[in-house]
Amino acid sequence: MILPQQLQNREFRFILIKPNTKNPMESAWQQYNNYVYFNSKIRQAKNVGALCGKGGLVVLDIDDEKYLKEFDKKCNTFSVKTGSGKRHYYFICKDKFDRGYFVLTNGAGEIRVKNSQVLVPGSTHPNGNKYEVFNDCEIRNVTRKELFDIVGELLTKNGRMVDTTRSGKEWSEVCQMIEGGYNFDECDREMRLLEFSKWVESSEDYRVATYCNALKAIKNKYK
Repeated sequence: MILPQQLQNREFRFILIKPNTKNPMESAWQQYNNYVYFNSKIRQAKNVGALCGKGGLVVLDIDDEKYLKEFDKKCNTFSVKTGSGKRHYYFICKDKFDRGYFVLTNGAGEIRVKNSQVLVPGSTHPNGNKYEVFNDCEIRNVTRKELFDIVGELLTKNGRMVDTTRSGKEWSEVCQMIEGGYNFDECDREMRLLEFSKWVESSEDYRVATYCNALKAIKNKYK
């Protein structure tokens, strides 16, 4: 696969994706199995994912069609029409973030900061549609504040204290996803993609119980 010119950046990294899926082909893709754009494995692949975080690459992933016109106007950056007809907006941000993933409210989407990936143009969605360049312009450089200002009120707001333990981080991620409208299957998929070790290593009973407890905590929070 030949990547769009905007993605031909030596600081960016890309991963191999199983054909016609969104699933990484190799393990430890965040740490080791990721490649520069001109690597032969990437050039020969059918589906390729851009690894968020490398080179400051951040992707705003909008999943709700009702927000597309708004963000098409606001973002003014290289963007991709996904196989499901939604949008990926690419940014470069070299600021530090306190987390790698921000779930937006009302199921609007996510900000993927690091240790996550999005399929690039030319890849094939599980439904058979191709990912296509939507806005063929340069990737916009932004500060963290500018990025958050673009997203605005869709950023999940919470009053939880920050727990930096492994369990605390996983709990926080699950709560963020629930506030973003994720059901258990969607949450389970994303937690596995983000490779949270305790979540991946634990039984389904543990994962379901964690999700249900977090759901209960969120409901009690808004009573």
